[in-house]
Amino acid sequence: MPLNLKISNIFINSNSKIRTQYFLGSSFDITIIFNVVTVTSAKITILDPSLVTKVNAVNMTKQVDKVYSYTYQSVSTDLNGVYIIQITAVNNGKTIFDERTFELINQTNT
Repeated sequence: MPLNLKISNIFINSNSKIRTQYFLGSSFDITIIFNVVTVTSAKITILDPSLVTKVNAVNMTKQVDKVYSYTYQSVSTDLNGVYIIQITAVNNGKTIFDERTFELINQTNT
């Protein structure tokens, strides 16, 4: 009997530091760890603070067994505020959904 699909962990990091606040214009990795070796589909959607879609159901890249990632590049003209990451994964006909958040700020806000 196959395992029920679940997300074991979600990491948002830049330069190997895990955090949830980034500067506008920065790039960072969003990494998902599943409880199964390979999923049929792992997609990411990112919404800005006004709920405008910045990334729409893009396939994540399999790095190694169980690990999928996506590199997000913000631009300096993006909105300051909290962004929503939505992960949708499918395996053996089961779909799961999870959300996380991160914040983009101007460098002058620190």
